[in-house]
Amino acid sequence: MQLNIHHETIYRYEQMQTYSIQLVRLFPASGPTQTVMDWTVSAPGIKSPSVDAYGNLVQQISLSGAHAHIRVIAHGRVQTLAANAPGVVLPNLSAADPWIFRQTTPLTEADTALVDFAARALPRGLKSREDALQLAAAVCAQVSYLTGSTDVAFSAKEAFALGRGVCQDHAHIALALCRALGVPARYVSGYFHTDSEHHLATHAWVDVALPDSQGQLFWWPLDVTHQCAQDERHVRLAVGRDYASASPIRGVRVGHGEEQMDAKVIVGSAAVRAAEQQ
Repeated sequence: MQLNIHHETIYRYEQMQTYSIQLVRLFPASGPTQTVMDWTVSAPGIKSPSVDAYGNLVQQISLSGAHAHIRVIAHGRVQTLAANAPGVVLPNLSAADPWIFRQTTPLTEADTALVDFAARALPRGLKSREDALQLAAAVCAQVSYLTGSTDVAFSAKEAFALGRGVCQDHAHIALALCRALGVPARYVSGYFHTDSEHHLATHAWVDVALPDSQGQLFWWPLDVTHQCAQDERHVRLAVGRDYASASPIRGVRVGHGEEQMDAKVIVGSAAVRAAEQQ
């Protein structure tokens, strides 16, 4: 599927700011599940590209001088894996991956309630794709999806106790459960397309480390919220240990006053775009 994506983020400040730095991870990379046909990110300020510890392309944007808002726009076209292709499998884990992605973080720490839940949901452990899908179903049954019920500061244990959240919370809870079971897992940020929804926020899911027939671990992408494997509806942006290390945009500023952030994401297929233009 060819997906056309437009992602606009605007920061508005109550008072003039004197300096801002934004770390932008809005650069999808071509790989086994997608081919980037064209992609542009525009923003004011001085831009310094780099690659972070997880292999994501990151652009640091620094803006000096008085400013009352910052607008970051990413848009382009991405060809994703066909619907009838074999199940998505990402490259084998590197030597460091099992250690890095079994380590907990403040957002993915498992308390007693989560550890007990992991044992009940998967008493024989997490060893296959079927087990991973069973885990996703258990998470969604326990934590209902409700837009606006949490924010980016919510941890896995807080969302689990609350019993509701969004895709980011489902991903954090799944990471906490996987790691409690001794299975490496990582956070994925990206986009998700549906025919019925045009205005979406960025999406989040997880990569779970599963063994093949020879016992070699590979990454298998699991969309916890939709209880399915990653497929042609998904576009990957970045990976990390949690939201904090894979977030599309994070920043700091020098100045006073309140901040308001508005984001708009449009994800549409090329077929829909062509039909609309006829």
